[in-house]
Amino acid sequence: MNCYELQSSSSDEEKKSFSKAFLRLWNHEDNIKYLSFTGVLFKEEQINSWISELGSMNPIKYYYINERNDISAIIIINTDSVNGFEIFGLCVDSSSKSKGYGDFLIKKAIDIAVKSGHKAIWTSVLADNM
Repeated sequence: MNCYELQSSSSDEEKKSFSKAFLRLWNHEDNIKYLSFTGVLFKEEQINSWISELGSMNPIKYYYINERNDISAIIIINTDSVNGFEIFGLCVDSSSKSKGYGDFLIKKAIDIAVKSGHKAIWTSVLADNM
């Protein structure tokens, strides 16, 4: 399984591919109701703005599974040492479900939290997200 972190040093092509995959996954009609409290679709400018803010001072991190040049799962984590470690979002493409991608990314987040000294992980899950 190929898992990558999107970084400020990532190539422009990688950032563009990530942005397109994020929009495809998050804005899918089956996912948006769980990944946006408002139900408003994410926009390319918004994602590109977040990507432009990547760096050592930004506690938001993006990890993704890329199989056969296709980003099929993304997790967003907040590694803030003051407010705590939080999983902001996790999404797996419907065609890639039951392949263990979500489990892998959750374990990746736990590993990062433990290595950075966090004692707890926060997340929000809507009651009807099953």
